[in-house]
Amino acid sequence: SKTAWSPGVHMNNVMANFVIADWHDLRSVDLADALMVWANNKKPGYKEIYQRFEDSGAMGGMFLSNEVLRDEIAKQLDSLKGDLKDEALEKSNMARVMHLFTMAGMVPKKYAQGMEAAYQFEDAIFRLAAFTKAIRYGKTDVEAGKIARDSFLNYDINAPWIQAARHTGLPFISFFYRALPMAINTVKAKPWKILKLMGFWHLVSALGYMMSGGDEEEERDLLPKEKQGNVWGVVPKMVRMPWNGEDDAPVFLDIRRWVPVGDIADMEMGSGMLPPWATPSGPMLLMSEVLLMNKSMFTEKEIVTDTDSQREKLEKRLDHLFKGMMPNVPLPNPLNLQTPVGEINPLDLNQGSMQSYAWSGIERSQLKQAGSIGEIRSTPAAIANTLGIKVSAYPAENMSAAKDLDYRRSVMGVKAEMKRLQRNFANLNEPTKQEEGRFDRAMERQREKLDELEEKR
Repeated sequence: SKTAWSPGVHMNNVMANFVIADWHDLRSVDLADALMVWANNKKPGYKEIYQRFEDSGAMGGMFLSNEVLRDEIAKQLDSLKGDLKDEALEKSNMARVMHLFTMAGMVPKKYAQGMEAAYQFEDAIFRLAAFTKAIRYGKTDVEAGKIARDSFLNYDINAPWIQAARHTGLPFISFFYRALPMAINTVKAKPWKILKLMGFWHLVSALGYMMSGGDEEEERDLLPKEKQGNVWGVVPKMVRMPWNGEDDAPVFLDIRRWVPVGDIADMEMGSGMLPPWATPSGPMLLMSEVLLMNKSMFTEKEIVTDTDSQREKLEKRLDHLFKGMMPNVPLPNPLNLQTPVGEINPLDLNQGSMQSYAWSGIERSQLKQAGSIGEIRSTPAAIANTLGIKVSAYPAENMSAAKDLDYRRSVMGVKAEMKRLQRNFANLNEPTKQEEGRFDRAMERQREKLDELEEKR
Protein backbone atom coordinates (compact mmCIF):
# COMPACT_ATOMS: atom_id res chain seq x y z
CA SER A 1 0.00 0.00 0.00
CA LYS A 2 2.81 2.43 0.85
CA THR A 3 5.26 1.23 -1.82
CA ALA A 4 4.33 -0.16 -5.23
CA TRP A 5 0.66 0.88 -5.14
CA SER A 6 1.40 4.58 -4.45
CA PRO A 7 2.38 6.58 -7.58
CA GLY A 8 4.70 8.97 -5.74
CA VAL A 9 6.90 6.09 -4.59
CA HIS A 10 7.59 5.19 -8.23
CA MET A 11 9.06 8.63 -8.89
CA ASN A 12 11.21 8.42 -5.76
CA ASN A 13 12.36 4.94 -6.80
CA VAL A 14 13.34 6.00 -10.32
CA MET A 15 15.16 9.15 -9.20
CA ALA A 16 17.07 7.25 -6.52
CA ASN A 17 17.97 4.59 -9.11
CA PHE A 18 19.40 7.29 -11.39
CA VAL A 19 21.67 8.44 -8.54
CA ILE A 20 22.74 4.86 -7.73
CA ALA A 21 23.35 4.23 -11.44
CA ASP A 22 25.74 7.18 -11.48
CA TRP A 23 27.50 5.84 -8.39
CA HIS A 24 28.25 2.66 -10.40
CA ASP A 25 29.33 4.57 -13.54
CA LEU A 26 26.29 3.67 -15.64
CA ARG A 27 25.73 6.23 -18.40
CA SER A 28 22.79 7.25 -20.53
CA VAL A 29 24.01 5.01 -23.40
CA ASP A 30 23.90 2.00 -21.07
CA LEU A 31 20.30 2.78 -20.10
CA ALA A 32 19.45 3.31 -23.78
CA ASP A 33 20.90 -0.13 -24.60
CA ALA A 34 18.89 -1.69 -21.78
CA LEU A 35 15.67 -0.09 -23.02
CA MET A 36 16.41 -1.36 -26.53
CA VAL A 37 16.88 -4.92 -25.26
CA TRP A 38 13.73 -4.69 -23.12
CA ALA A 39 11.58 -3.31 -25.95
CA ASN A 40 12.78 -5.94 -28.43
CA ASN A 41 13.13 -8.96 -26.16
CA LYS A 42 11.08 -11.10 -28.57
CA LYS A 43 13.32 -10.39 -31.57
CA PRO A 44 16.39 -12.44 -32.52
CA GLY A 45 19.59 -11.10 -31.01
CA TYR A 46 17.86 -9.09 -28.30
CA LYS A 47 15.93 -12.16 -27.17
CA GLU A 48 19.12 -14.09 -26.45
CA ILE A 49 20.58 -11.23 -24.41
CA TYR A 50 17.38 -10.87 -22.38
CA GLN A 51 17.23 -14.61 -21.69
CA ARG A 52 20.86 -14.53 -20.54
CA PHE A 53 19.95 -11.61 -18.25
CA GLU A 54 17.06 -13.54 -16.70
CA ASP A 55 19.13 -16.72 -16.29
CA SER A 56 22.07 -14.86 -14.70
CA GLY A 57 20.22 -14.20 -11.44
CA ALA A 58 20.44 -10.43 -11.96
CA MET A 59 16.81 -9.93 -10.99
CA GLY A 60 17.15 -11.79 -7.70
CA GLY A 61 16.71 -9.72 -4.58
CA MET A 62 14.47 -7.03 -6.06
CA PHE A 63 12.14 -5.43 -3.52
CA LEU A 64 8.80 -6.51 -4.95
CA SER A 65 10.00 -10.02 -5.81
CA ASN A 66 10.79 -10.67 -2.15
CA GLU A 67 7.68 -8.90 -0.85
CA VAL A 68 5.21 -10.86 -2.97
CA LEU A 69 6.95 -14.24 -2.83
CA ARG A 70 5.07 -15.36 0.28
CA ASP A 71 1.80 -13.96 -1.08
CA GLU A 72 2.34 -15.74 -4.42
CA ILE A 73 2.79 -19.10 -2.69
CA ALA A 74 -0.44 -18.50 -0.78
CA LYS A 75 -2.23 -17.58 -4.04
CA GLN A 76 -1.08 -20.79 -5.72
CA LEU A 77 -2.36 -22.85 -2.79
CA ASP A 78 -5.70 -21.05 -2.93
CA SER A 79 -5.84 -21.66 -6.66
CA LEU A 80 -5.32 -25.41 -6.19
CA LYS A 81 -8.07 -25.48 -3.59
CA GLY A 82 -10.31 -23.47 -5.89
CA ASP A 83 -9.87 -25.96 -8.75
CA LEU A 84 -11.21 -28.72 -6.52
CA LYS A 85 -14.27 -26.68 -5.57
CA ASP A 86 -15.13 -25.19 -8.99
CA GLU A 87 -17.37 -28.05 -10.06
CA ALA A 88 -19.44 -27.90 -6.89
CA LEU A 89 -19.69 -24.11 -6.99
CA GLU A 90 -20.96 -24.09 -10.55
CA LYS A 91 -23.93 -26.13 -9.45
CA SER A 92 -25.12 -23.49 -7.02
CA ASN A 93 -26.43 -19.97 -7.32
CA MET A 94 -23.64 -18.84 -5.01
CA ALA A 95 -21.25 -19.12 -7.96
CA ARG A 96 -23.10 -16.30 -9.73
CA VAL A 97 -22.92 -14.09 -6.66
CA MET A 98 -19.19 -14.77 -6.31
CA HIS A 99 -18.72 -13.90 -9.97
CA LEU A 100 -20.30 -10.48 -9.41
CA PHE A 101 -17.98 -9.79 -6.48
CA THR A 102 -15.01 -10.87 -8.58
CA MET A 103 -15.97 -8.52 -11.40
CA ALA A 104 -16.36 -5.64 -8.90
CA GLY A 105 -12.84 -6.29 -7.63
CA MET A 106 -11.21 -6.47 -11.07
CA VAL A 107 -10.43 -2.74 -11.33
CA PRO A 108 -8.41 -2.44 -8.09
CA LYS A 109 -6.82 -5.83 -8.82
CA LYS A 110 -5.73 -4.73 -12.30
CA TYR A 111 -4.45 -1.44 -10.86
CA ALA A 112 -2.40 -3.28 -8.22
CA GLN A 113 -0.96 -5.70 -10.78
CA GLY A 114 -0.11 -2.88 -13.18
CA MET A 115 1.61 -0.80 -10.49
CA GLU A 116 3.58 -3.83 -9.28
CA ALA A 117 4.68 -4.60 -12.83
CA ALA A 118 5.78 -0.98 -13.27
CA TYR A 119 7.78 -1.13 -10.04
CA GLN A 120 9.49 -4.31 -11.20
CA PHE A 121 10.31 -2.68 -14.55
CA GLU A 122 11.81 0.41 -12.87
CA ASP A 123 14.25 -1.78 -10.96
CA ALA A 124 14.88 -4.33 -13.71
CA ILE A 125 15.76 -1.80 -16.43
CA PHE A 126 18.62 -0.39 -14.35
CA ARG A 127 19.89 -3.90 -13.58
CA LEU A 128 19.66 -4.77 -17.27
CA ALA A 129 21.81 -1.71 -18.04
CA ALA A 130 24.45 -2.91 -15.56
CA PHE A 131 24.28 -6.43 -17.03
CA THR A 132 24.67 -5.39 -20.69
CA LYS A 133 27.57 -3.09 -19.79
CA ALA A 134 29.31 -5.89 -17.88
CA ILE A 135 29.06 -8.43 -20.74
CA ARG A 136 30.22 -5.74 -23.15
CA TYR A 137 33.38 -5.50 -21.04
CA GLY A 138 33.97 -9.25 -21.24
CA LYS A 139 32.31 -10.52 -18.05
CA THR A 140 30.63 -13.93 -17.98
CA ASP A 141 26.87 -14.07 -17.56
CA VAL A 142 27.19 -15.16 -13.92
CA GLU A 143 29.68 -12.35 -13.18
CA ALA A 144 27.52 -9.80 -14.99
CA GLY A 145 24.43 -11.02 -13.09
CA LYS A 146 26.19 -10.58 -9.76
CA ILE A 147 27.36 -7.08 -10.75
CA ALA A 148 23.80 -6.12 -11.78
CA ARG A 149 22.34 -7.57 -8.58
CA ASP A 150 24.83 -5.86 -6.28
CA SER A 151 24.93 -2.53 -8.13
CA PHE A 152 21.38 -1.85 -6.99
CA LEU A 153 19.62 -2.68 -3.75
CA ASN A 154 19.51 -6.42 -3.06
CA TYR A 155 16.56 -7.19 -0.78
CA ASP A 156 17.43 -10.87 -0.44
CA ILE A 157 18.31 -10.48 3.25
CA ASN A 158 18.95 -13.41 5.56
CA ALA A 159 19.75 -11.47 8.76
CA PRO A 160 17.12 -12.72 11.30
CA TRP A 161 16.84 -9.42 13.17
CA ILE A 162 16.23 -7.50 9.92
CA GLN A 163 13.55 -9.97 8.85
CA ALA A 164 11.89 -9.76 12.27
CA ALA A 165 11.97 -5.94 12.20
CA ARG A 166 10.55 -5.57 8.68
CA HIS A 167 7.68 -7.97 9.41
CA THR A 168 6.69 -6.13 12.60
CA GLY A 169 7.31 -2.46 13.42
CA LEU A 170 9.98 -1.39 10.88
CA PRO A 171 8.72 -2.48 7.44
CA PHE A 172 11.11 -0.15 5.56
CA ILE A 173 14.32 -1.03 7.39
CA SER A 174 15.52 -3.31 4.57
CA PHE A 175 16.06 -0.28 2.30
CA PHE A 176 18.21 1.40 4.95
CA TYR A 177 20.06 -1.86 5.66
CA ARG A 178 21.14 -2.21 2.01
CA ALA A 179 21.45 1.43 0.95
CA LEU A 180 23.57 2.72 3.83
CA PRO A 181 26.66 0.54 3.13
CA MET A 182 26.39 1.41 -0.57
CA ALA A 183 26.31 5.14 0.22
CA ILE A 184 29.24 4.86 2.64
CA ASN A 185 31.33 2.91 0.10
CA THR A 186 30.57 5.53 -2.54
CA VAL A 187 31.66 8.35 -0.22
CA LYS A 188 34.90 6.51 0.54
CA ALA A 189 35.74 5.25 -2.96
CA LYS A 190 34.20 7.92 -5.19
CA PRO A 191 33.74 11.18 -3.24
CA TRP A 192 33.46 13.09 -6.52
CA LYS A 193 30.07 11.38 -7.09
CA ILE A 194 28.69 13.10 -3.99
CA LEU A 195 30.29 16.40 -5.03
CA LYS A 196 28.67 16.04 -8.47
CA LEU A 197 25.26 15.50 -6.89
CA MET A 198 25.77 18.51 -4.63
CA GLY A 199 27.02 20.66 -7.51
CA PHE A 200 24.10 19.75 -9.77
CA TRP A 201 21.32 20.59 -7.31
CA HIS A 202 23.07 23.72 -6.01
CA LEU A 203 23.42 24.89 -9.63
CA VAL A 204 19.71 24.27 -10.31
CA SER A 205 18.80 26.17 -7.14
CA ALA A 206 21.17 29.05 -7.98
CA LEU A 207 19.62 29.34 -11.45
CA GLY A 208 16.19 29.37 -9.81
CA TYR A 209 17.17 32.34 -7.63
CA MET A 210 18.80 34.11 -10.55
CA MET A 211 15.71 33.81 -12.75
CA SER A 212 13.10 34.43 -10.02
CA GLY A 213 14.87 37.33 -8.30
CA GLY A 214 14.31 35.83 -4.84
CA ASP A 215 16.43 36.42 -1.73
CA GLU A 216 17.93 33.05 -0.77
CA GLU A 217 18.74 33.78 2.89
CA GLU A 218 15.39 35.40 3.61
CA GLU A 219 13.30 32.73 1.84
CA ARG A 220 15.11 29.77 3.38
CA ASP A 221 14.96 31.23 6.90
CA LEU A 222 11.17 31.29 6.63
CA LEU A 223 10.86 27.64 5.56
CA PRO A 224 9.67 25.15 8.20
CA LYS A 225 12.51 23.73 10.26
CA GLU A 226 12.31 20.25 8.70
CA LYS A 227 12.73 21.73 5.21
CA GLN A 228 15.78 23.84 5.96
CA GLY A 229 19.37 22.68 5.53
CA ASN A 230 20.88 20.00 3.34
CA VAL A 231 20.72 16.24 2.82
CA TRP A 232 23.96 14.74 4.20
CA GLY A 233 25.00 18.33 4.85
CA VAL A 234 25.76 18.94 1.16
CA VAL A 235 22.67 18.49 -1.05
CA PRO A 236 19.89 21.09 -0.54
CA LYS A 237 16.61 19.62 0.69
CA MET A 238 14.61 22.29 -1.11
CA VAL A 239 15.59 23.46 -4.61
CA ARG A 240 14.39 26.93 -5.70
CA MET A 241 12.36 26.91 -8.91
CA PRO A 242 12.84 29.72 -11.48
CA TRP A 243 9.29 31.02 -11.08
CA ASN A 244 7.12 32.46 -8.30
CA GLY A 245 3.63 31.59 -7.16
CA GLU A 246 0.78 33.96 -6.40
CA ASP A 247 1.84 37.19 -4.65
CA ASP A 248 5.47 36.39 -5.60
CA ALA A 249 5.56 33.46 -3.18
CA PRO A 250 8.80 31.46 -3.63
CA VAL A 251 8.35 28.02 -5.19
CA PHE A 252 10.53 25.10 -4.05
CA LEU A 253 11.00 21.50 -5.19
CA ASP A 254 11.45 19.01 -2.33
CA ILE A 255 14.11 16.45 -3.38
CA ARG A 256 14.67 14.73 -0.03
CA ARG A 257 13.21 11.44 -1.26
CA TRP A 258 15.21 11.58 -4.50
CA VAL A 259 18.56 11.14 -2.75
CA PRO A 260 19.23 7.57 -1.53
CA VAL A 261 19.29 7.35 2.29
CA GLY A 262 18.82 11.12 2.39
CA ASP A 263 16.94 10.71 5.66
CA ILE A 264 19.67 8.68 7.35
CA ALA A 265 20.39 11.29 10.02
CA ASP A 266 17.63 13.83 9.34
CA MET A 267 15.95 14.08 12.73
CA GLU A 268 13.66 16.86 11.48
CA MET A 269 12.16 14.78 8.68
CA GLY A 270 10.48 12.22 10.90
CA SER A 271 9.04 12.35 14.38
CA GLY A 272 11.77 14.61 15.73
CA MET A 273 13.05 11.74 17.90
CA LEU A 274 13.92 9.25 15.17
CA PRO A 275 14.71 9.50 11.44
CA PRO A 276 11.96 8.13 9.15
CA TRP A 277 13.65 4.77 8.50
CA ALA A 278 13.74 4.09 12.26
CA THR A 279 10.22 5.36 12.99
CA PRO A 280 7.95 2.35 13.76
CA SER A 281 5.01 1.91 11.41
CA GLY A 282 2.68 -0.74 10.05
CA PRO A 283 -0.86 -1.94 10.88
CA MET A 284 -0.21 -2.78 14.54
CA LEU A 285 1.31 0.61 15.27
CA LEU A 286 -1.43 2.35 13.30
CA MET A 287 -4.06 0.77 15.55
CA SER A 288 -1.99 1.71 18.62
CA GLU A 289 -1.82 5.34 17.47
CA VAL A 290 -5.61 5.48 17.22
CA LEU A 291 -6.62 3.42 20.25
CA LEU A 292 -3.79 4.00 22.76
CA MET A 293 -1.41 6.87 21.98
CA ASN A 294 -3.72 9.37 20.22
CA LYS A 295 -0.69 10.63 18.33
CA SER A 296 0.92 10.05 14.94
CA MET A 297 4.44 8.68 15.43
CA PHE A 298 5.59 10.34 12.20
CA THR A 299 4.24 13.87 12.74
CA GLU A 300 3.93 13.83 16.55
CA LYS A 301 0.54 15.54 16.17
CA GLU A 302 -2.51 14.55 18.21
CA ILE A 303 -5.22 12.70 16.32
CA VAL A 304 -8.10 14.04 18.46
CA THR A 305 -8.24 16.87 20.99
CA ASP A 306 -10.16 17.35 24.24
CA THR A 307 -12.42 19.93 22.60
CA ASP A 308 -13.62 17.52 19.88
CA SER A 309 -17.12 16.13 20.17
CA GLN A 310 -17.61 12.36 20.23
CA ARG A 311 -18.64 12.46 16.58
CA GLU A 312 -15.55 14.47 15.61
CA LYS A 313 -13.31 12.08 17.53
CA LEU A 314 -14.80 9.09 15.73
CA GLU A 315 -14.41 10.78 12.34
CA LYS A 316 -10.78 11.76 13.00
CA ARG A 317 -9.84 8.28 14.19
CA LEU A 318 -11.45 6.62 11.18
CA ASP A 319 -9.78 9.15 8.88
CA HIS A 320 -6.37 8.42 10.42
CA LEU A 321 -6.90 4.69 9.89
CA PHE A 322 -8.13 5.24 6.34
CA LYS A 323 -5.16 7.39 5.32
CA GLY A 324 -2.76 4.99 7.02
CA MET A 325 -4.04 1.90 5.19
CA MET A 326 -4.88 3.29 1.74
CA PRO A 327 -2.41 3.67 -1.14
CA ASN A 328 -1.74 7.36 -1.77
CA VAL A 329 -3.65 7.47 -5.06
CA PRO A 330 -5.22 10.66 -6.53
CA LEU A 331 -8.72 9.18 -6.66
CA PRO A 332 -11.72 10.41 -4.65
CA ASN A 333 -13.53 8.32 -2.08
CA PRO A 334 -17.28 8.50 -2.87
CA LEU A 335 -18.02 8.67 0.88
CA ASN A 336 -16.88 12.31 0.94
CA LEU A 337 -17.12 13.90 -2.47
CA GLN A 338 -17.08 17.68 -2.77
CA THR A 339 -20.56 19.20 -2.76
CA PRO A 340 -21.68 22.51 -4.26
CA VAL A 341 -21.47 25.62 -2.09
CA GLY A 342 -24.39 25.80 0.32
CA GLU A 343 -25.03 22.05 0.28
CA ILE A 344 -24.02 19.48 2.89
CA ASN A 345 -22.69 16.09 1.89
CA PRO A 346 -24.81 13.16 3.11
CA LEU A 347 -22.41 12.08 5.90
CA ASP A 348 -21.50 15.67 6.86
CA LEU A 349 -17.77 14.87 6.86
CA ASN A 350 -15.07 17.53 7.04
CA GLN A 351 -13.24 18.51 3.84
CA GLY A 352 -10.51 15.97 3.12
CA SER A 353 -11.79 13.45 5.65
CA MET A 354 -11.82 9.80 4.47
CA GLN A 355 -9.79 10.78 1.41
CA SER A 356 -6.23 9.81 0.52
CA TYR A 357 -3.54 12.42 1.20
CA ALA A 358 -3.20 12.81 -2.57
CA TRP A 359 -6.88 13.62 -3.16
CA SER A 360 -7.04 15.88 -0.10
CA GLY A 361 -4.19 17.91 -1.59
CA ILE A 362 -5.99 18.23 -4.92
CA GLU A 363 -9.18 19.34 -3.15
CA ARG A 364 -7.24 21.96 -1.14
CA SER A 365 -5.69 23.32 -4.33
CA GLN A 366 -9.12 23.71 -5.93
CA LEU A 367 -10.41 25.50 -2.82
CA LYS A 368 -7.19 27.60 -2.62
CA GLN A 369 -6.52 26.38 0.91
CA ALA A 370 -3.08 26.22 2.51
CA GLY A 371 -1.58 22.92 3.64
CA SER A 372 -0.66 21.89 7.18
CA ILE A 373 2.51 24.03 7.22
CA GLY A 374 1.11 26.94 5.20
CA GLU A 375 2.29 25.81 1.76
CA ILE A 376 0.13 26.59 -1.28
CA ARG A 377 -0.23 24.39 -4.37
CA SER A 378 -1.95 25.07 -7.66
CA THR A 379 -4.01 22.18 -9.01
CA PRO A 380 -1.27 21.14 -11.52
CA ALA A 381 1.28 21.24 -8.68
CA ALA A 382 -1.05 19.17 -6.44
CA ILE A 383 -1.40 16.55 -9.19
CA ALA A 384 2.40 16.56 -9.71
CA ASN A 385 2.80 16.09 -5.96
CA THR A 386 0.77 12.87 -6.10
CA LEU A 387 3.26 11.61 -8.70
CA GLY A 388 6.25 12.35 -6.45
CA ILE A 389 7.16 15.79 -7.83
CA LYS A 390 6.75 17.87 -4.67
CA VAL A 391 6.53 21.45 -5.90
CA SER A 392 4.91 24.01 -3.60
CA ALA A 393 4.76 27.77 -3.04
CA TYR A 394 5.69 29.00 0.44
CA PRO A 395 4.14 32.47 0.97
CA ALA A 396 6.14 34.64 3.35
CA GLU A 397 2.98 35.66 5.22
CA ASN A 398 2.00 32.04 5.95
CA MET A 399 5.54 31.04 6.87
CA SER A 400 5.93 34.04 9.20
CA ALA A 401 2.61 33.28 10.90
CA ALA A 402 3.66 29.66 11.47
CA LYS A 403 7.03 30.76 12.88
CA ASP A 404 5.32 33.27 15.18
CA LEU A 405 2.89 30.60 16.42
CA ASP A 406 5.78 28.22 17.17
CA TYR A 407 7.59 31.04 19.01
CA ARG A 408 4.58 31.86 21.18
CA ARG A 409 3.98 28.19 22.03
CA SER A 410 7.62 27.76 23.02
CA VAL A 411 7.58 30.93 25.16
CA MET A 412 4.39 29.80 26.92
CA GLY A 413 6.01 26.45 27.67
CA VAL A 414 9.14 28.06 29.13
CA LYS A 415 7.13 30.54 31.23
CA ALA A 416 4.90 27.72 32.54
CA GLU A 417 8.05 25.87 33.65
CA MET A 418 9.37 29.03 35.38
CA LYS A 419 6.09 29.39 37.29
CA ARG A 420 6.26 25.74 38.34
CA LEU A 421 9.81 26.24 39.66
CA GLN A 422 8.73 29.37 41.56
CA ARG A 423 5.76 27.58 43.15
CA ASN A 424 7.90 24.66 44.25
CA PHE A 425 10.53 26.99 45.71
CA ALA A 426 7.89 29.08 47.51
CA ASN A 427 6.54 25.93 49.17
CA LEU A 428 9.86 25.40 50.97
CA ASN A 429 9.67 26.70 54.55
CA GLU A 430 13.36 27.36 55.06
CA PRO A 431 15.27 26.67 51.83
CA THR A 432 18.92 25.74 52.24
CA LYS A 433 21.76 27.38 50.32
CA GLN A 434 21.92 24.27 48.13
CA GLU A 435 18.21 24.52 47.29
CA GLU A 436 18.52 28.24 46.58
CA GLY A 437 21.44 27.55 44.24
CA ARG A 438 19.53 24.79 42.46
CA PHE A 439 16.53 27.12 42.01
CA ASP A 440 18.69 29.99 40.70
CA ARG A 441 20.44 27.72 38.19
CA ALA A 442 17.13 26.27 36.96
CA MET A 443 15.64 29.77 36.51
CA GLU A 444 18.78 30.94 34.71
CA ARG A 445 18.49 28.06 32.25
CA GLN A 446 14.88 29.03 31.49
CA ARG A 447 15.88 32.71 30.98
CA GLU A 448 18.59 31.56 28.56
CA LYS A 449 15.93 29.63 26.61
CA LEU A 450 13.79 32.80 26.39
CA ASP A 451 16.79 34.79 25.15
CA GLU A 452 17.54 32.15 22.50
CA LEU A 453 13.91 32.08 21.35
CA GLU A 454 13.80 35.88 21.12
CA GLU A 455 17.07 35.99 19.18
CA LYS A 456 15.80 33.36 16.77
CA ARG A 457 12.51 35.23 16.34
